[in-house]
Amino acid sequence: MPSTRTIIGGNQTAIQAAVLAIPGFPTSGITTTSNDVVGTAVVVRVPTTLTAPQEAELDTACGLAAAQGLFQRADGEWVEPPSGGSYSHPNHTGDVTSVGDGAQTIAAGAVVFSKIQSVSAGTVLGRSTIGTGDVESLTLGANMTLVAGVLNSLPGVGGAANVGTATIDFGAFPGKSDTSVAVTGQTSIVAGSVVMVAIRPVATAEHSADEHWVEELDVFAGNIVAGTGFTIYAKTRNRRLYGSFTVAWSWA
Repeated sequence: MPSTRTIIGGNQTAIQAAVLAIPGFPTSGITTTSNDVVGTAVVVRVPTTLTAPQEAELDTACGLAAAQGLFQRADGEWVEPPSGGSYSHPNHTGDVTSVGDGAQTIAAGAVVFSKIQSVSAGTVLGRSTIGTGDVESLTLGANMTLVAGVLNSLPGVGGAANVGTATIDFGAFPGKSDTSVAVTGQTSIVAGSVVMVAIRPVATAEHSADEHWVEELDVFAGNIVAGTGFTIYAKTRNRRLYGSFTVAWSWA
């Protein structure tokens, strides 16, 4: 059967807007009229039979609108009726801007590094996929290092298969002044290949990355065996060292 609500002291404009704004409400045929017989009042008539939840929504809408003279916007917020009977959407300000209810625009410079997705250590942002598109996380090749915000390339790289890392070990304390390590598995290397070696500032069990920078240590390669590999030699300049250090190598 039809539903009727009589709200004493109600604001007809506010109540009508509130009722019509109920999400999913059967608004066809709803009327709101002033009724001076019972005093200053507004009568709401819904010609269709409502479910119990819809009856409750109607009570809520009428009660809020009558008590506060408010109406409900499309976003669900109850606000005062604007002058002139129509609602004007405010401008957005801050990181996202708009004029009225127009298209929203992200303000220039609003998206700083702290507002984009988190990335793991050693990640470089760029784009490897052909064509214009989204930014991608790039992986460092074996011939690249990223230390303290500085991206470096290892010299003398002849291809992804011709680069790698190794560990040189001076033994337990007090150590010694020179050591070496053999690098094998280089089936394409020839006697005339040029091998480059450098200290790689990556911490080992005994030495931090910073110690790799400051220790007076020289490394070089030699004893190339065609189809097999080469030897990395290391020596100190004026004292013994102990423990292991990381080195990077490449050949072409």
